[in-house]
Amino acid sequence: MYRPLIAFVVLAATYLGLVIGRLPVFRVDRIGVAIIAATAMVVSGAIAWDAAVASVDAHTLVLLFGMMMLAAYL
Repeated sequence: MYRPLIAFVVLAATYLGLVIGRLPVFRVDRIGVAIIAATAMVVSGAIAWDAAVASVDAHTLVLLFGMMMLAAYL
């Protein structure tokens, strides 16, 4: 019943965290904000654990990891 409201609040807090993260006092980078938001979505019940795991694409993760390794090498 409250899932859309919880999802909206987490989304708004994520954008706020991305904006505040640029201030020197709040040193949370974009990856940290994304992990905190994903955890909040699962813990609050806005998205089920099975749906969260099913939405992760292993091919994309391997591609991004390979690109990061290549960029670090170059």
